[in-house]
Amino acid sequence: MSRVLAVLVALFVAVYSSGCSSKRPETPKGPPPCVFAKIDGDLFEFLPSYPGGERAGYYGWRTHPDSYARRLSYFDYVGRKGKLTSEIITTPDSLYRKAILDNCEVVFAEISREYPVYNGAVVAKDLERARALIGKQIWSNNALVIKNLDLITANPKRSYPIHNIEKLLVTGVILEQYEHASGAGSFFIKVRKASGEEGLLKFSDQYFYEYDPLPADTPEETRKMIEQKKVRVGMTEEQTKLSWGKPKQVIRSAWSKGAFAQWLYASHKLYFENGTLTRIQLAE
Repeated sequence: MSRVLAVLVALFVAVYSSGCSSKRPETPKGPPPCVFAKIDGDLFEFLPSYPGGERAGYYGWRTHPDSYARRLSYFDYVGRKGKLTSEIITTPDSLYRKAILDNCEVVFAEISREYPVYNGAVVAKDLERARALIGKQIWSNNALVIKNLDLITANPKRSYPIHNIEKLLVTGVILEQYEHASGAGSFFIKVRKASGEEGLLKFSDQYFYEYDPLPADTPEETRKMIEQKKVRVGMTEEQTKLSWGKPKQVIRSAWSKGAFAQWLYASHKLYFENGTLTRIQLAE
C-alpha cells in the first residue's frame, strides 16, 4: 500500500508542477487593440437612403484608396458611425481621406481637394454649423455650376430657380434623401426666397456664401450682370470670379505699364490689365 501511495504522490507532484510552470505567456504580436473613443477625428454617421437607392451603396466610399476597390454596401453600413482622420491619401486618379469606424474597420472617402463632401454620411461638425445658420441669411453661389441651381422640394415636379448671389433665409436642416436631388453634399438646408418660395439646397460651401460677397457700393448694372452670370469689360478680377467662378488657368506677367493677366476658361479667354477686365475673347 505504501508503494502505491508513493507512486500516486509522485504523479500528483508531476502534474501540479507542469500546470504551474513559471514560464510567462507570450505577448501577442501586432498593433495594440483599437479604442474608438480615443481616436482623434471628425465624427460622422452613414445616413439612410431614399427608397431604391440602397442598391448603389455609399458612393465615394471604398474599402481601399482605389477607384477600383469595393464600394461600401448600404445594408452593411447604414447607421454606422465613424471618425474621419487627418490622413489624406493621394492616388493618380483621386484624393481619399482615411476613416475609422466604430468597430475599428478602416474605410476611405473619396473627396475633392477644394470642397470635400462625404456623400451619404453626415459629419457632426457640418450638421452643427448648418443648424447654426437657421434664421440667418445666405447668398447663393451659381458660379461653380454649369446649370443654375434650383431649390428642390419633396415633389420632384416642383422646384424654384435661384439666380447667382441671391439672398436666401435659412429655415431648417433636412437629413432626408431624395432621388431627384443633384449636386454634392450629404444633406440639405431648407431656405426661403424673398418671394416666399421655400425649397432645399445641398449643404456645401461651394453653393452659398454666409455673407454678401458684393460690396454695398457695387454698381447696380454690375450686380445684375453677376446675378445673370455674365461678364463685361471694366469688371474687376473679383467681380469676374463671382460671376464665372475660378478659371482653369491663370497666366500673369508684369510690364513697365503694369500687371497683366490672362484667364483661361473652357470657352473664353479673359484679359486683365492692373486687375481690370479689358478684353473678352472666344477660346480657340
